Amino acid sequence: MKLSDFHERLTRLAEGPEAERFFHTCADKLAGEVLRRARKYTPVGPGTFEVMNKSEGFAETYSALQTGRKRNSYYTWKKGSLVKSTAKKNPLKLRRVRSGGELRRNWFAVPSRRSGNRYEAAVNNNTYYAYYVEYGHRQHVGQFVPVLGKRLKKPWVPGRFMLRKSHEEVQGIARSYLDRQLRLFLQRGLKK
Repeated sequence: MKLSDFHERLTRLAEGPEAERFFHTCADKLAGEVLRRARKYTPVGPGTFEVMNKSEGFAETYSALQTGRKRNSYYTWKKGSLVKSTAKKNPLKLRRVRSGGELRRNWFAVPSRRSGNRYEAAVNNNTYYAYYVEYGHRQHVGQFVPVLGKRLKKPWVPGRFMLRKSHEEVQGIARSYLDRQLRLFLQRGLKK
């Protein structure tokens, strides 16, 4: 192959629609990798349980934090609220209504778009408390939280940095991934 033919093929490949698809595909794949890792680092809540007791004919919903999250624990009613019990006589039965993990399920990737000479893809989470889990939040020391059954002791809850960790990890592997993909793209394009 002459050098002029090689130059012509390379120019056609760089300016053609295949190049545009290639860049969008690479941006989407990297965003997908960030998404996969962000889901991995996202903490999962315990979920919601329903207390079933057929003899009294009622069903009420409680968070797993209220019930202690143990299936083999025994619960009873005392003064209109659910409490842990050591008595194995007439135990209340728990049934899981919703599993935890709403924050983990709500991660999504936005398809890539071209902005000038850059290709950008985004990873988002629309859960209202995602920001607070990511970066941390303040809380009022001494405030009683009924769901936890405790008073708050720390003024600051540190963030989990799920998205930040994921982004930093993918930045570390992005160059080698893009080099490999570009090499394959050029080999396929120049063979034609």
